Amino acid sequence: MWKYIFRKGLRIMTTFILSFKKTMESDSPFSISPSTNYRQHVPKNAEQLMKENWRRTGESLCCAMKKVGEEIESKQE
Repeated sequence: MWKYIFRKGLRIMTTFILSFKKTMESDSPFSISPSTNYRQHVPKNAEQLMKENWRRTGESLCCAMKKVGEEIESKQE
């Protein structure tokens, strides 16, 4: 059992190392960092972040109160 697990792990690691080596030796540029700028979606300051969070909280509370109100009205009928 352990021999099988060891051979399987050894095969996986060997494949990983060889593919990584091929990637590093290739002529194409290798970049670990993403090319997409995710920082554009992050608020610039804490005040803007807090306002957005409170806006979403208010919308969620309003939606929840409407649902509860509809449930109460349907039970009374």
